[in-house]
Amino acid sequence: MEGIVMSFIDITHYHNSQLELKEAQQIANMGSWVLDNASNVLSCSEEIYKIFQVEQSDFNLNFESFIEFIHIEDRNKVSESLYASIKNKIPFEIEHRIVTKENEVKYVREKCRTDYDTYGNPLTSFGILVDISDKKKEQIRIERSNKIDKTISELSEIAISHNVDLENYSEITLKKLMKLISCKNGYIAINNEDKTERIVLANAGRSCIISNNCNNIYDKSEASCFCNVRFNLKKIFISNDINEFRKEYKIEDNDINWNNYMSVPIYSDVELLGQIVLFDKSTDFNEDDISIVKRFAAKFAMVLLRIQAKEKLNLNINLYRSIFQNISNGFAFHEIILDKKGNPIDYKFIDINESFEKLTGLQKENVIGETIKHIIPEIENEWIEKYGHVALTGEQLIFEHFSQPLKKRYKVNAYSPEKGLFATIFEEIK
Repeated sequence: MEGIVMSFIDITHYHNSQLELKEAQQIANMGSWVLDNASNVLSCSEEIYKIFQVEQSDFNLNFESFIEFIHIEDRNKVSESLYASIKNKIPFEIEHRIVTKENEVKYVREKCRTDYDTYGNPLTSFGILVDISDKKKEQIRIERSNKIDKTISELSEIAISHNVDLENYSEITLKKLMKLISCKNGYIAINNEDKTERIVLANAGRSCIISNNCNNIYDKSEASCFCNVRFNLKKIFISNDINEFRKEYKIEDNDINWNNYMSVPIYSDVELLGQIVLFDKSTDFNEDDISIVKRFAAKFAMVLLRIQAKEKLNLNINLYRSIFQNISNGFAFHEIILDKKGNPIDYKFIDINESFEKLTGLQKENVIGETIKHIIPEIENEWIEKYGHVALTGEQLIFEHFSQPLKKRYKVNAYSPEKGLFATIFEEIK
């Protein structure tokens, strides 16, 4: 008797499970792989090929092909983690980068475990790979933004807390900025009132003044091309293609030796204060770099105006100090001292000139920082009352008064530059 015996297995549930698994992997940006350790044959889910941006036909199904997609800086740690996992019979989990077929850098999290035979030999390694690029890039963006905020905050603190001049602050700013952007060279050009520029170099520890050329900064040929660009530029400029740059500015091939160039203007409202110039970055300058430099430029503009105002103030102070030290009238600067009710009870010496010493017989080293009652305990209250009125109201007083302790009569002009402070200019009446 002859016949055929047929059996049927319902695989609908299996097929549906496979479809559900495929859909789940797509939603999670997750792929899976299986490696036969004996034959070095690798099998991958469809999502692996999508993450790697490669057609299955272009992918050699072995471990070496898989490793080639791993970022060159991460290959050793991934290989070592896998081999250590197999050797020590423990699963491993690692985050690393891959470079896809389309040269896109992605971040992935990978987990792997291995099954063994009864003798402890590795049979099959099972792995899952999750594309975490969006999450990782956002994390990197936030970390970098926080680092930039911290750096700008540090620069603000340096400008406020430390007695730095413009050159030092510019050099500090440049070095921090170049470190953030991974740039080798740079400088800041600051416009002076006399139409010249003050150039602060990041790597030279010096600055200089230029008018219409940069010959005292770089080599003559290299300097001229910097100036041609910078002096004619009032907006952001980037050149990542040096050949196009040479062609546009008619520069000979041997005139420059840097890879790329970026210039960002420093503005205060509509006034151009200067420029931040960076060049020789290992990769192309991009929009992210522009955003960072613009933030630095905005902060630098604020500090620049503050430092320039301070420099002018110091010049004025030195000028006035020179005047007051050389006039024949006595000059003194004081701080009024009040009791708990706000009534004047004493005053302290802040500064005096040489004529003050001659007209009163009191020496500078004995009075600066001291109070009048400490220096002259028997001082008349009338002096303190008059000066207190000036310091608290801002009203100028011109009066004559005889000082009993000093046995001299003075004509005094008292005024207050700021509440709580007062200055006196006086002469002896004989």
